[in-house]
Amino acid sequence: MIQFIITGRQNISKTISSFYSTLYKSQPPPTPLLWTLFLTT
Repeated sequence: MIQFIITGRQNISKTISSFYSTLYKSQPPPTPLLWTLFLTT
């Protein structure tokens, strides 16, 4: 169950990262900020 949650968060993080990179192609996706949000949620 915990492994499923971790995998789910990784998939969501990848999706959001690709979403941000699509919106802001001139800027790198804020991966550290995303991980901070996911870890503190």
